[in-house]
Amino acid sequence: MTNARVLELIEAYGADLSAWPANERQAARTLSEANPELFAAALAEAQALDTALIELDLPPLSAPLEARLTASAPLQQAKILPLRPRTVWPNLIPVAAAASVAITLGASLGMAAAAQSASDPADAAFELFALENTYDASEAE
Repeated sequence: MTNARVLELIEAYGADLSAWPANERQAARTLSEANPELFAAALAEAQALDTALIELDLPPLSAPLEARLTASAPLQQAKILPLRPRTVWPNLIPVAAAASVAITLGASLGMAAAAQSASDPADAAFELFALENTYDASEAE
């Protein structure tokens, strides 16, 4: 929690800490109580505005207007918890991509070689034998 964030909360939610977001309330209260001189002016201004808004005599909303406002309000999305910690999935993405490329390339080359050698299996067998038994002079030394 920073001083700037406490000032943002005062400006957005007013001087009443119970109106502030619950997940930030305690940290903001601790910081504001530790440094009351930093927030005194902002809290006084917010309290004056809060008091003026409370004292304002506004007519109640009509039922159709209240229904329209309620219908147009955004719905909160339910948070879906991940099945595994987030640190696992990003590490697996490159591995999965490399495996996918290797499998696709291997299958493509295998099919191409099979199609090429399908015309004469004896020639294909001879070529494989020749490739495996080629003599390399650099290996003999």
